[in-house]
Amino acid sequence: MNLPLYSLTIASELVGLHPRTIMNYEKLGFLKPARSRGNKRLYSNEDLKILLMIKHLRTEEQLNLPALKLLFDKNLTTTLFADFDASKRLREILDEI
Repeated sequence: MNLPLYSLTIASELVGLHPRTIMNYEKLGFLKPARSRGNKRLYSNEDLKILLMIKHLRTEEQLNLPALKLLFDKNLTTTLFADFDASKRLREILDEI
């Protein structure tokens, strides 16, 4: 089950991205976090994996946002970048806390 567990602040700390950056990725359509009754963003493990993949593609592969959008829209990220395992990286991060 993929429950929304993390606030924006916690998600930001876990994946190492500024909250504004995460909100920008949401605005661009890369992810759609759940909302609490108070309308606060809540991120699931799947959302964190998406953010980790984006971070990897931006920093390590040096892809720009239009290229990322194309890859995500065509579901090509895991095919073309199979060497990066977002699930494994998330497990490593969660094991550290």
